[in-house]
Amino acid sequence: MSISSPSLIDVVRSAKSGEWNIPGFQRGFVWQRPKILLLLDSLFRGYPFGTVLNWKVPEAEGEVAGRSTALKGHTTWVIDGQQRISALCMLTGQKPYWWKDAADWDRRVHNLKPMLRVGPDVDAEFQLENPVRRRDPEWFPVRPFLADLARVEYEDFERALDERASAEASEIAKRLDLGDERDRYVTARDEVKRRLTRLGRILLTSLPCQSINLGPLAVARVFERVNRAGTRVRETDVTVAWVEAHNPGWVRESFLPFCSELENAGWDLPPSLLIPVLVAACRQNPDLRNVPSTVWKDRALLDDGWRRVRKSIEVVRQNLQSVGVPLRLVPSKNALFPCLVAATERPRGLTPHALTRMFLAATASGRYSAATGTRFREDSLLIGSSDSFSDAADQYIARLSPRRSGANVVAENPWKIPVSDLQSAYSRAGARYLRLLYFLTVFPHEPMAWFGANRAASFTRTGNTLDPDLKPEWHHFFPRAFMKAQGVTDERVHWFGNIVVLDAKANRTISAKAPREYLQLKDVHAPPDELAKQFIPSESSLHTVSAFDKFLRKRHERIAQAMNGRLRTIGLLR
Repeated sequence: MSISSPSLIDVVRSAKSGEWNIPGFQRGFVWQRPKILLLLDSLFRGYPFGTVLNWKVPEAEGEVAGRSTALKGHTTWVIDGQQRISALCMLTGQKPYWWKDAADWDRRVHNLKPMLRVGPDVDAEFQLENPVRRRDPEWFPVRPFLADLARVEYEDFERALDERASAEASEIAKRLDLGDERDRYVTARDEVKRRLTRLGRILLTSLPCQSINLGPLAVARVFERVNRAGTRVRETDVTVAWVEAHNPGWVRESFLPFCSELENAGWDLPPSLLIPVLVAACRQNPDLRNVPSTVWKDRALLDDGWRRVRKSIEVVRQNLQSVGVPLRLVPSKNALFPCLVAATERPRGLTPHALTRMFLAATASGRYSAATGTRFREDSLLIGSSDSFSDAADQYIARLSPRRSGANVVAENPWKIPVSDLQSAYSRAGARYLRLLYFLTVFPHEPMAWFGANRAASFTRTGNTLDPDLKPEWHHFFPRAFMKAQGVTDERVHWFGNIVVLDAKANRTISAKAPREYLQLKDVHAPPDELAKQFIPSESSLHTVSAFDKFLRKRHERIAQAMNGRLRTIGLLR
């Protein structure tokens, strides 16, 4: 770590040129005008205003990411201090290099018009311009004054400041109501000049800076500890910035556009998953703490790995959607890691069922609930030693076991779902896998919408595959409000046996109606065969509050049987 004290005028110029920049994981400018005035007042009075923390990014070949092409050498990325530096740039009218939206910049600067009270008989203070202050000679516009001085060379700064302050002070003193007394005029002029000189010398104030030259993991930890705004930064976010430093344009031109394509397709995969998969495709340890910097400097290696990763993502996406996996229901997207690595490195033998088997095992086991870097490395090595995708899936699954209490695990069939697993709230922390499996079990039956203009039409499919825009909603077959009105407040209302998956229209129509009531509505489509698709007993005698316990038992048995049948079809159960 190194320490320096550049002047504010130096900092503003560095921000304008791009020598100082901000990494992609930084948030935008959020300070409001009162906070900018407070910073200005602190500078004017010589109060402490904090230390800036920077990250020295290594020089890439030629230009460095996010910089002016005329600059060479290291880029300084601001880790903590972006808001203060951006505010200083606004006060001097110097747009920082990282602010790409010129119209937004112009609008913000136009709306920020600080004024300094320079009248000799009142205390100095800063306020925003208004019509009254604009006409009052005691109030002086700050930004034009600082903007002109910010463009002056160092060797000429003191002379330029003295000349400008003298000229402005003389004009202000003439407009003040001082009568004809020469002494009062001179006293007022000198006091105004003193305040304007202090204002101008703000630009010569030293800014305490600490600079670090560490790896991405350490930088992420440092950022988390010093950032007071609560911005969450992952190791991967810093790694993306690190990659961009060595390969200018790659993140903006290749990585981010593909991420947008995935999001538009309903497959929003985070960088914390994509970057480790890319590293594995480059035949390196995907634990980002141990990636050699030479990997990021090899553009040909990076481009080839990214091309293969993009292809594998599309293959995995299409196959999982064909069996009915909505990404919105996936408990942890990191469970896709072994699937994507195997599809990239060992695509031979990939089938929808082999892929789904691997994915469900990763999800049910909670494989990536903690220490993902270490597990990414272990799984990448295992996949690399396999002969095909199916071989990789078998080896991978053999190492895992479901996250379930020992009493519920059947030795010969550890992935089997016992009825007891369903006798709990569908919304509990550990139930996300069961919700996903429930949907996967319902999907092949092509459930229809029960209500609305699209009733009797599939709400889960587009053509022959899963609708990528699907937003599954979970509804109580016995509505919660209805059960509460009947005096039923037990958590059993939330058990899986009382849950169905429907489209958004259902919630407004069902409301607090009893099952017998809403199932008889003229615009409902829920015949016995449609209820059977979601394992709901069709006997109306079971659709009463008095038969609720019997309804739950019967439906839990049907759901468990159907789930296990689905797992057998996929190959996770024998």
